[in-house]
Amino acid sequence: MPIDKLLVSRLKKAVNINQQTERKKAMKKIIVEKGTFQVRIKGMSCCSGGPNMRA
Repeated sequence: MPIDKLLVSRLKKAVNINQQTERKKAMKKIIVEKGTFQVRIKGMSCCSGGPNMRA
């Protein structure tokens, strides 16, 4: 049983990382298309305090 749990947690982590990279790709596309930082800020939480890569 412990092996199953380990596998599941690894899968979840992989999915999480994949979602994050996909989101970053989408954000970069939007920034390139619009050419402004405002789009990047809108995509993040309002209290992040400026354009930083963690969101």
